[in-house]
Amino acid sequence: MPKNNITALKKTFNDLLKKEDDFFNFAGESLMDGLWCWNLAHPEKSFISDKFSQLLGYSSHPRTAVQVDFLSLVHPEDIEGIQSSCQGLQNKSLDNPLNIDVRLSHADGHYIWLNLRGKLVADESQDCLGLIGTALCIDRYMESERQLQINKDYYENVIKGANIGVWEGNLVTGRLFVMKDGQICSDIPWWNWNH
Repeated sequence: MPKNNITALKKTFNDLLKKEDDFFNFAGESLMDGLWCWNLAHPEKSFISDKFSQLLGYSSHPRTAVQVDFLSLVHPEDIEGIQSSCQGLQNKSLDNPLNIDVRLSHADGHYIWLNLRGKLVADESQDCLGLIGTALCIDRYMESERQLQINKDYYENVIKGANIGVWEGNLVTGRLFVMKDGQICSDIPWWNWNH
């Protein structure tokens, strides 16, 4: 990609950050955790907003794009998925949005789960310059999903390992639930606390 296209892409991103200050301040503070601009031809010349930079633990300058090597931030297990998503966008149309969950590297060395949404940006001749979009931190959601999966796997193994079923008593309601193969087989009165 010629240098003037890289400059044009950076200018477009910086213009978006500075234009409509009230809207971008509201959106940036309330609805998302950052803005980003990914240069597909030269990922090392990509940019993120100051708020996004702070989320990732890097220093920033207010209202200025911070240059980053976008692919170097992506978790190794997520690189193939994000590259194939972007390739799919380029093969379709400029109107198709990107919507992907990825892990990006924090300055401390750990990874943060983010939902990235964006659209392709093209020059006057419709050559793709890159993607511009928003980031939303979904760390808590992904941790909840992981914990649910751990619990699900644990209880499935308990039930399969016992090969007899599992029961659970509710001391408040006095009901007994008997489960076999993960299904409730019986819901019976177990104890009547009133007598």
